[in-house]
Amino acid sequence: MHYWCWEAGVLKSPSAMALAFVLLLTTLGPHAAAPEWDEEFIGPFASWTNVQTAYGAKGDGVADDTAALQRAFNEVGTERHSPVLYVPAGTYKVTSTLQLTSRIHISIIGADPATTTLTWAGDSGGVVVRMTAMAYSKVNRLTFDGSGKAAVLLDQAWDCKSPPFDTGNEYADDVFRDAEIGIRGGNNDCGFAETSVWRSQFRNLTTAGIALKNFNALDLWVWYSRFDGCGVGVTNDPGAGNYHVYNSAFRGSKTSDLYMKNAGGFNIRNNTSIGSKAFFTTQQWFLHPASITLQGNAISTSSVTPIDIGNQGPAAIIDNRIESSNAGPPVKVGYEVIMPSGDALLVGNRFTTSQPFVVKGRSLAIDNTASSRLTIAEPVLPPTPPRRTPTVLDVPAGAGAAAIQQIINSAHRQGQRTVVHLPAANYPIDAPLVVPAEADIQIIGDGALSALNWTGTGVGPVLRIEGPTRVVLRDFRVAGAPGVDGLVIDHADQPGSRVYLNQAQLNGSARANLMADRVDHLVVDARDIGHGTSPGRSVTVVGGPLAAAGTPKTARVNIFSGAACCSQGPTHSLVNGSLLVRDTWYEAGGPIPFVTATGSGRLTVAGVRVAQSASAPAFDFTSFHGRATLLTSGIDARVNVEGNAGGSSLFAAGLLMATDVTAYLTDTSRPMGRVAFQQMRKMSARASSTTMADTGRVTNEWVQQMLEQTRSEQPPVIETLPKDVTDVRLYRVTIAGARVGVLIEP
Repeated sequence: MHYWCWEAGVLKSPSAMALAFVLLLTTLGPHAAAPEWDEEFIGPFASWTNVQTAYGAKGDGVADDTAALQRAFNEVGTERHSPVLYVPAGTYKVTSTLQLTSRIHISIIGADPATTTLTWAGDSGGVVVRMTAMAYSKVNRLTFDGSGKAAVLLDQAWDCKSPPFDTGNEYADDVFRDAEIGIRGGNNDCGFAETSVWRSQFRNLTTAGIALKNFNALDLWVWYSRFDGCGVGVTNDPGAGNYHVYNSAFRGSKTSDLYMKNAGGFNIRNNTSIGSKAFFTTQQWFLHPASITLQGNAISTSSVTPIDIGNQGPAAIIDNRIESSNAGPPVKVGYEVIMPSGDALLVGNRFTTSQPFVVKGRSLAIDNTASSRLTIAEPVLPPTPPRRTPTVLDVPAGAGAAAIQQIINSAHRQGQRTVVHLPAANYPIDAPLVVPAEADIQIIGDGALSALNWTGTGVGPVLRIEGPTRVVLRDFRVAGAPGVDGLVIDHADQPGSRVYLNQAQLNGSARANLMADRVDHLVVDARDIGHGTSPGRSVTVVGGPLAAAGTPKTARVNIFSGAACCSQGPTHSLVNGSLLVRDTWYEAGGPIPFVTATGSGRLTVAGVRVAQSASAPAFDFTSFHGRATLLTSGIDARVNVEGNAGGSSLFAAGLLMATDVTAYLTDTSRPMGRVAFQQMRKMSARASSTTMADTGRVTNEWVQQMLEQTRSEQPPVIETLPKDVTDVRLYRVTIAGARVGVLIEP
């Protein structure tokens, strides 16, 4: 069971240019030029609590700061105390475990990991920080130093009883070094879900950088992080749970960069590995199937088999580059001696060996080549965001819409990313707040306890952003009403425009939590988002007039990672547009499709887990004339095709079906489109699986065409956009209980 803590109301083959962009961060040398990340840190604000001035912590590396830090942990986020605890530069000596229990929407923020360190000075085998029942919170910009003695630097584990369930937490720009384990998740066998790790470093951790410990330790997303000299980078052994790792760097892992024991969905994309013993390995001769995607990784090793998958898969191994000085096959999938064989889709991989892979079962191999030499260089990873000091305009706690609008207008006049700061408080909004076109401002709160609550009688919205504009929204909450939209972004469809959602929580809105409505150019880039509990659809994508006419431009919605639950309408609805849904865990509240699609358009769903009733289809294509690709996912219900499917193409590979699914496809369409299902598996007794028959005809060219979207749509660098386009970014913003949570219009 996967627990949730929603708050109530509350190309054919890719072109040379596209492929170069996909591999950008894994091919550049250490001195190569790369796009500059447009990310910054603003703080501390006057509303934050400083551990030195408020609690007497010294940070001099000599005094024992344990008692002062524990007092700060005891009070952060409690009544009359700020939800943000600020740790200034210094070295803080810790001699016994710091405990943080039962908190939601709090933050512990260091000045900079290069200058702010918690150093373990306690007994060998100790735990530096233990967090229990903590949700939607973050621990950022700190170094955790185990001094070669600590067992665990940061231990997050729900105790199975205290509220809240631990979910939605962020660890960004942290350093974990010189201990056995950096982050241990779910050691009490009760959870550790929807956790984001961004731009962090894991150094000299003898057991593991990150270790997952139970079957509900689900949806760990690791982005742009570095693992140096660890036993294993990320693992679920001993334990369970699943993880996804993106655009990260591994060097010199003693056992393996990534290790998998118990099954689940694992997606490993665009990483670099240099000098490690292995890259991705699993428990050997393991009966349980697991959906696995290895895509766009660059690996340099002397290992005999850097990718060794000892279970049934299904596995998708796409666009990897493996340089190995060993003559053995660098990829193995399945073990036929004591278990049913496995399945693998292998496309576009580059090797330096003449025998690149061995698959003990079904394989579909296309455009895999060997060459005498591949160059795997150190990647360029985004740095810790530097601290900036723009003008800050503080909003009085509890101010109404009129007062806040005046401050927004003042910030707009000043420009240059002037900050409108919302201290933790409830703000009654009885008229729409408007950010005018051509603004260049930031609206930043102290977390979701900084709440804009609709109290008006009109149609809203709570907040309107008029494009083209440049706006950063960070760390606050918007509560709408069933007839009032939360956030509207309009006049937003300029070529090159973007809406970026990082860890946004979009829940409980009546019509949709996220709606891209009739846009032809704008790109939505969503990562680690949560959405669901909507009385209607959760995500709706409606293509613009050019897309409807069959001449689509650049508009697309890419959900690169996330989690969803329990909406009463389809979780994703596509009409004529372009939608990518990747690496998402979904639980249904009833027999509701995960995706519905109609009209023309382009759809790829890859690396997802769809847990729902089999009485409704997981995917429902009605009079769909576009291209749809379903890859390497766990699915509990069938795929349905009906109506006029003329001109459509549907390709599925590596779907792992539930035990009670009798047929993976029902197709009553007339005329029919082109349909092919390959490497399907069905769960069977004892958590094993059996093969299901392939259907349809595939050619190499057609498969490459159907894989175009998943190969070309990769997370880009978040860089500065021109002033004449819309650039709106949401970082850990919660929007709930509206008509539409986020509405994007042309």
